[in-house]
Amino acid sequence: MHEVIVSPNDGTSFTKERVEDQLRAVSPFVSAKEDGWQYANPDTTVRFSLDWEPESTGIACRLPSPRPTFFAREAQELLHRLRGSLDVRVEEPETWKQSHARSVEALTAEGITLPRWSADDAETWWRYMRTRRALLERLDEQGVFVPQVFLFSDKRDEPRVRTAMVWCDAQATVFPTCDLVMILDKSAEPTPWGQDTRLRGFVDRAQVLSALANHLQTVATDVGELPMFGAKLSPAGRSVFRQLSVEPPPSSDQFEGISADRPIDEL
Repeated sequence: MHEVIVSPNDGTSFTKERVEDQLRAVSPFVSAKEDGWQYANPDTTVRFSLDWEPESTGIACRLPSPRPTFFAREAQELLHRLRGSLDVRVEEPETWKQSHARSVEALTAEGITLPRWSADDAETWWRYMRTRRALLERLDEQGVFVPQVFLFSDKRDEPRVRTAMVWCDAQATVFPTCDLVMILDKSAEPTPWGQDTRLRGFVDRAQVLSALANHLQTVATDVGELPMFGAKLSPAGRSVFRQLSVEPPPSSDQFEGISADRPIDEL
């Protein structure tokens, strides 16, 4: 567990009601709980508690650990905005890196191995998922799909995180930064689960972009320009979609879908 203490400076009016008003003003992801507040961002899976400490008239921000470093980044952003609206000081008994290392060491001693990804890959995923909702609203009228980037634990070697998006039936889509593209075909008949698509297999994102090189546009986003296969170009891309050479889906014991709060990044 990583803890950050938020305390009022001398002479500051610091009541639970005032803190709650400011928290709700600076973030839509804060909700009240019995002993304080809970932060939960459904887009990034970042969750942590903000516990009211009546004895010290302050707040203890508690983040589970180990988690990807963007959990700490998102918490720090919230506390920075809170500090801008209240006269408070923010203190960390130990750094995030120290908490992270201690938690990983404890898990290793118990024989528990978590999937890993690089700090850069974790940052890239986090930044895209934070901006995806706004991009979806912007491109929805154009009929362009803005995919979620899913995480998988690849157990065929040392457990590593692999990222993947879905491309279904040559639809217009943005191609966010990821490792793989899951190719879905429309089914003539629904599957036993009621779905009308079937997973054909996985393709490296780089291979898909190379095959579509003459049919791509770019779209400006908060995370830079991303390749986009536009709605007006779908007919030209359908043959490319059909001809993609895919790898069959790995077995679930080798390739497991995971939540973003599970892997650890390599600091």
